[in-house]
Amino acid sequence: MEKRVLSIGWARRDITPSLPVALCGQFHVRVATSVLDPLTLTAWAVSAGQEALIWVSCDLVGLPQNFHACCRKMLAEELPEFDPEKLIISATHTHTAPYMDAMWHDGVIPPDALSPSAYFQQLARAVVDAAVEAWRKRSPGKLSYGHDYAVCAHQRRMTYFHDLDLPHIIGEKTETNAAMYGATATPEFKGFEGYVDHRIDFIFTYDPEGKPTGVVVALPCPAQATEWLSEVSADFWHEVRQYLRKRFGAGFHLLPLCCAAGDLAPRQQLQQKEEERMLKLGGRSNRQAIADRITAAMEEVLKWSRSEMFDEAVFLHQTGNLAVTPRMIAEEEYVTVKSGLEKLRAAPPEESPRGVSVKQAKIYRAEQILRRYENQKTDSRVLVEQHIIRLGDIAFCTCPQELFLNYALRIQARSSALSTMVIQLTGRGVNPNGYLPTAEAEKGGGYSACMYCCAIGSEGGQEMVESIVRALERAFPSDVV
Repeated sequence: MEKRVLSIGWARRDITPSLPVALCGQFHVRVATSVLDPLTLTAWAVSAGQEALIWVSCDLVGLPQNFHACCRKMLAEELPEFDPEKLIISATHTHTAPYMDAMWHDGVIPPDALSPSAYFQQLARAVVDAAVEAWRKRSPGKLSYGHDYAVCAHQRRMTYFHDLDLPHIIGEKTETNAAMYGATATPEFKGFEGYVDHRIDFIFTYDPEGKPTGVVVALPCPAQATEWLSEVSADFWHEVRQYLRKRFGAGFHLLPLCCAAGDLAPRQQLQQKEEERMLKLGGRSNRQAIADRITAAMEEVLKWSRSEMFDEAVFLHQTGNLAVTPRMIAEEEYVTVKSGLEKLRAAPPEESPRGVSVKQAKIYRAEQILRRYENQKTDSRVLVEQHIIRLGDIAFCTCPQELFLNYALRIQARSSALSTMVIQLTGRGVNPNGYLPTAEAEKGGGYSACMYCCAIGSEGGQEMVESIVRALERAFPSDVV
């Protein structure tokens, strides 16, 4: 495998929507009439020899299944020399960005709000424009990389000594002995279900003279420190961008990537009153504190990593669709959901707009279960898009779902790369993508690990792990690394 000279390009677009706009990310519809801070889309183009990628990161909750095909078709028309399958699109998972597909709330989004289909088209145009600009702006450049640690995310799934004995909420969740954001101040609290990852990976780009031009930040944490707001916001990435603009100037670029964090969140679940006291005394919000930790880690890595810049590298980009086992719906589950859905539909109409939207969300999710049950009779596999990238001694792997952290740990433990970043909410997946929980989480149940949340389960998750590991072995032969 030969090293090739690197060419690097950057571009970005403001993707802040017009108002009013319905925000995605909660069971109820929120209509934003103000913008707390702008939404941004950033494109990073890299080529070396005949190999290439364009990675576009967006301040969004997620990406509809059909979005990638739309963008790739447009890109192929405008940039015929670039393989459109090597366009990668990912979301930071802010919960204060617009819908691109009505999904749960089809029919209940206010008619005066910006429609999801209109924002879909706006985003597609912005993705393609930024991708073309970044590609055409490529020029010889240099890279450096490294990692540090910062407390940003926390485990958000609690486990209990005994079953919770809670009723099955049709269209929402089933719980046994685990719960997302569950109570901790109870004798039944056993502990946290999974691990937490405080590592942050950084890749810095430079012009030929060594001036920094941008940074890729791979963080195992969704951008949902203030997910409940009814204002348009990029969450803590806005504060990070403010710092970078002040530190490096307006021409510096940030590509934020959300690593595997399906069971993580940027809010402490224990000793919360002391956490609030600390922030209050420090005169900071949780968002600002997270941004400060990210940028402090970045400065530390930049300080020593720039002493080892490189302008050529082994560069490989493998991509394709992987057929995996879906999360199967048992007949007993089907019968329960079908009966519950009939009762839900027959219930008296909700009076408040919030109640109407919550009921619609539950109906949609229950209907999805019935469709999946019918589909699995003829389709025993589902397709997910994967990208495996080698850039020098580091690797990127992608997954469309909200991937539980343990899957990333399994991949990293078996990877020969010096650093392996597993990026979630990236590329085309099933519709809707949902979470990808571990077998342990499936046993515990609760939101994020029950049938309503997972089109792919732990069996398919391990199939993805094995596929990625095999691809990494091809990219990093033992006689090379």
